[in-house]
This record gives sequence, C-alpha cells and structure tokens, in this order.
Amino acid sequence: SPRQLARALRGLAGSGAGDTTLYVELRERAVRLAPAMYGGNAVDVLMALNEVGHLDAPTLESLLGTTLRQLHRMTAADYIAILYMTSQLPADLQGSVPESLQDEALHALRGRGYGPWRLELEALAHLLEALRALRVQDEELLELVIDRLPAALRSSRPPLELLVRTLELLGDLPAKARLHVRIHMHRRPRLQSALRHCLGKHINRRLDIESQAVIARALAGIGFDDPVTQEWLDRVVALSGPLLESAPPGVTCEFIAALAELSWQRSWARQTARKLLRQRYPDWVTQFPNKWPKDEDADEAPGEEEEKEVPQENAMFRFGVGFDAPAEADSLLRFAWALAALNEPLPGPLLAEVYAGFDGQLPSDWSGLGLQRLQAVALQWSLAASEAEKLALPEDVRGWLELAQEVPREDLHSRQQAPRPERRSKKIAMPTFGYEQWLSIALSQLHIPHTAGMPIANVHRAAVAFPAQMQVIDVLSQLDVSAPAFRTLGSAELRRRHMVQLGWGLHPVGLRELYDAMRKGSLKLMVSK
Repeated sequence: SPRQLARALRGLAGSGAGDTTLYVELRERAVRLAPAMYGGNAVDVLMALNEVGHLDAPTLESLLGTTLRQLHRMTAADYIAILYMTSQLPADLQGSVPESLQDEALHALRGRGYGPWRLELEALAHLLEALRALRVQDEELLELVIDRLPAALRSSRPPLELLVRTLELLGDLPAKARLHVRIHMHRRPRLQSALRHCLGKHINRRLDIESQAVIARALAGIGFDDPVTQEWLDRVVALSGPLLESAPPGVTCEFIAALAELSWQRSWARQTARKLLRQRYPDWVTQFPNKWPKDEDADEAPGEEEEKEVPQENAMFRFGVGFDAPAEADSLLRFAWALAALNEPLPGPLLAEVYAGFDGQLPSDWSGLGLQRLQAVALQWSLAASEAEKLALPEDVRGWLELAQEVPREDLHSRQQAPRPERRSKKIAMPTFGYEQWLSIALSQLHIPHTAGMPIANVHRAAVAFPAQMQVIDVLSQLDVSAPAFRTLGSAELRRRHMVQLGWGLHPVGLRELYDAMRKGSLKLMVSK
C-alpha cells in the first residue's frame, strides 16, 4: 500500500541502506501508486528518495502532481516538508516542480498556521530555510514562527547545532523582516528568558573555539546581549588567545566581527585583529608602518598564560589552521567590516582577498547584509586610506569598491510604511514605529525644509536630513540597540561616525524619546529645539 511504501522508504533512508537496485524498484513502485496516494504519503516518499539521492525527474513530477491535488487535505507539517524539499532540489530537478506548487503551499500554510508544528523548533528552522532558499518575504509566516518561539525553545530542548542554526536564520533576513524579529526581541521578556535558558545549557559547557565563534556570530546577528552572554564572552576572551592561533582564520574573523557588532571587549578585538593582520599581511604592515600603533601586548593575548586544553566538541567547520591559512570570502568580509567598525586600518591585501573570494562579483545574499557590509567597508576605505594606499590597491579592486558604493539597496531607498491594520482580529502582530513619518509631519507643520529617510553616501540612512545645513537627525531604532541590555551596536556607531566624517552635523535621538514625545503631543517642540 502507499503507506507501507512510504514507511519502508523512510526506514531505509534512516538506516543508511545503499542497495541501488532496491531503491530503483521502490521508486518505480511509487510512480505506479502515485494516483492512489494521500498527500502525506507522497511527501514522505519524496523526502526519503531525495535524502538517499535516488529522486529523478519523472518520479518528482508524478509525486508532486499527487501532492498538488491533495494539498487541501494535508497538514501544516507536510506543507513545510514540501517547501523545504523543493527549495533544496538541485538545479536539474527544479524544472520539474509545478509553478503553482510553492505559492499554493504557502497560502495553505497561512490558513492552517495555528497548529502544534509551531512548538517544534526543527519545523520552524526548516520553514525559515525554505523561505530563504525561495527568497520569499512573508510577514504573516514570520509572525507565526516568532510568536510561539519561546514555547518551542522550552519544549524542544534543542541541541546546540539546531539552536544556533535557528538564531542565524532569524538574523539573516532582509531588513524589514529583521526589524520584525528585533521588535519581538525588545518587547517580549518571555522570548529573552527562553533564549537565555537554552543558551545557558550550552555556553556553560566546555565547547571548542569554533563552536563558541559560531554562537557569538548568531548572538550578534539577532542583537542578543545580556549579563549572561557578556560573562560568557569574557570567559571566552580570557582563554581564546592560544586557541585561535591553532584554529581556522575564519574563526578569528567571525569572533572579532561578533564582538565589534556587540560593542563588547573592543580593546581585545583590536589587539587580536592587529595580530592577525601582522601575520597574514606582513608586507603591507611593513610598507605602511605609520598606520599601526605600537601595542605593548600585541604578541600576547589576555589569558595566554592560563592556556587550558578544551575538548574538540561540536566542531562545526574546518578550513585549515593558522592566521595565514585560506578563509572563506564571507568571513573575510565580516572581518573587514569589523575593522571599519573598530576604526582600524583596512589593509589593501585584505580587500584584494575579499575581491578574489567573491570572484569580482558583489555579494548577492538574500538578506542584503553582505552588500551592506561591503558598502560600509568601501566608504571606510575611501575616508581613511591615504593616497599611497589607494594607489597600491589594484585597479580592479578599486573599481569594485566604487561600484559597490553606487549599488542601490532596498532598505535605503524604500519609503518607511505606516503600520498596516490587522487583517484578522485573531492575528497577533507586533507594532512598528514610523519614526521617520513622525518627524517629517512635525517638521512639515513647522514649515522646515527637510528630507525624510535620506541615503547618506548611498551607504547609510538618516531618519531626517537637512541638506542645505548639512545636518541630520539620527534615530536609534530596534535594529541599532541590543536586547535586553539596550546597548548601542557597532553598526549604529559606525553609521554615526561615517556621517560625522562626511561633514554632517549629527543630532542623535532615541526611539523611546521620540515615541514619548509623540504620545504627549510635544514632538514639534522637541524637533524645534
């Protein structure tokens, strides 16, 4: 029967059986039984065949046709499974997916979104991975995911890898969706408590330095910062000096970038960054010695005398060890951004290595964070590099950096929308805050010429700018401060520093201050000052 076939294939896939002849016969049997299958059985067969690598185009077309016909009878878990599986298919099989399948599955999932699947962290992670692979921004599905995330974290007892993967997916979203996540992080103590509880079970264990770097990167991605994570970062910094030298350079790059974003242990991050650059690019350091302050303890990281052996547990990635070993382009780009955030020199060879890692192309990740980091790095280079450094950089790399600064980003040029009304009374929606509109309305009533949401150097966005006077009002939103510690993040500090270096007069203000003034009706008085 179809159910027996689905169970047999799932069991074979789980056991790792490698009998090709058996899989071919079962695949042919699945095609013959496809018209009589339920949608859930077809999804199980597809998942099993795809997992063992025996899924071909005819089988995919037949079983997806069954899935499409039975879509209205399937469960939310089946919708997530089919979205995840089709998003991970190789390019040669993507043409066999019906054009309407993914849209109809997403529509059906929205209709049946209120279910027990939201208490399973793995299902939430699979849905987020599918949305990222399909490059679909769906505010309603994201709300369904985050709304029950505290309960999912407490009930699932997730392993470290699943927890970190979920946090990275939540931090690697487009700007609008990322703001949605940050609003939840700031306004929901239960979510903060659940994260603290789950993280505490893992960070108190003796993990290897690679796992600790990945955790720090995930925390920086969602802006989570509290006394527990701060104490953990202090412990990692105290013991990481000798461990980083024997780890892949990407680990050091990621860890420094996380500290720069969280604005924590910045002095240690600077010293470690200089040490890495001296060993990785010695010729550049020798060519431009005036760019480097003399560190008395540059060759000795804090806590080096207390070297302890840490068991290699939960190692998540390996590239080769040593500060001069090869590293991934994304890690090097994060490191270059960290140097800009720490106001450290940007070596030309590092920029050339990032250029080569991306094959001369611009970052094209769905979230847009890669392009955003590259633009900030390019602006920092143009502001801080000397003429000799610019001439020493290869011409194609210079052109690449100039092109990056000219590319428009959606989050820079899109208009800030007012909160839309809830479509259903049962829908739980976090409020958004149109602070640019608040300021613009108040300034318009005062007849003061201004530009709301103005891009600065096509890299940063000012809430309100006065171009004639070269003045800006910069608002710290939920994307700019950590939760729950409410400390300014490194990206916001870099934005403000760049604005000042470009000659703009900066008037900083907090979102809470604006909100209180708006509620009290004193916003015009506030901006007139």
